[in-house]
Amino acid sequence: MTDSEIEWTSDFLIGIEELDYEHKDLIDTINRLHQELLNQDDVSDIKGTMGDIHVRMQAHFALEEHVMQENKYP
Repeated sequence: MTDSEIEWTSDFLIGIEELDYEHKDLIDTINRLHQELLNQDDVSDIKGTMGDIHVRMQAHFALEEHVMQENKYP
């Protein structure tokens, strides 16, 4: 891990296992993108990782909204 990557720590935990897992997974994917950019990987790899991040973020926000509605979060 380089200094400019995001290091996962327990400070990021919110106590909802499924969301915590997704948060860690998103950080791992963002760090992968960071490495691809530093290594000047093939543009198609970089675009693929950016697409992965986009899809995961959309699904993740939908899950967070569902959890908030289930718990009657204002």
